[in-house]
Amino acid sequence: MSDIILCCLLLPSNQIVVGGKDGQLVVYHLNGERLCTLKGHNASICSLALVRCDGLTYLASGSDHGCSTILLWELPSLTLRHRLEGHKAAVTAIVDLLDGQNIVSGSYDKKINVYNIKNGKTTYSVPNKASVTGIVLNNVATKMISCGLDNTLSVWNIIRSQHSNNVQILWFRISKIYSWKDWFKTTQWSVPSWDQPCTQTSYTLEQRTVKSKPSTLKRDKATRPSLAATMQSSKWLSLKDKVTQVLF
Repeated sequence: MSDIILCCLLLPSNQIVVGGKDGQLVVYHLNGERLCTLKGHNASICSLALVRCDGLTYLASGSDHGCSTILLWELPSLTLRHRLEGHKAAVTAIVDLLDGQNIVSGSYDKKINVYNIKNGKTTYSVPNKASVTGIVLNNVATKMISCGLDNTLSVWNIIRSQHSNNVQILWFRISKIYSWKDWFKTTQWSVPSWDQPCTQTSYTLEQRTVKSKPSTLKRDKATRPSLAATMQSSKWLSLKDKVTQVLF
């Protein structure tokens, strides 16, 4: 096993898998017994997730620049079944879209990709303003939240359309972006309505920034409020309430 562990994930049957800088996946039992080593990546392992398709569960692993692929290992045999390509930098996040056939990934290449597990193809690619560092989904899979190196939290609406061939096509519309660099500034984005399905790979973003009055963060250290006091301010609570309303 690599001397540097970059990620880990709990598996069924009391097992845990760790991804190392050496590009290998090592599976352990929770009692400490080393069970097996999985090889398939040519770069460090950056992300791990469990995804499901057609009643099967897979371990998904994403790798760093130099490989930039997602490998799907069928459980419980841990047999390599699919290799998903489409990113050009480190794959930092992998999330199951909970529809039994699609997953989404984020990368340092400033893209969010949607893959169809059944055919192994990239069905959609959404350009992001900055490198993506994380992605999560709400519990009903109607909203996706991503974060990036530009210190923003992006909230996306997921709209599904059922076609005659029973393949779900996904559209994404961005609803809001919150900037955490300054507690008192909210950055919002608007995206025009889409009439095109997932074959469209680009669109234009228009930025709207709401600026507030000069904040107390510019005061001298002696008079500057503590972080705890800042988070209790009415403006911070209002922003937190907005995020709660958007997500749920």
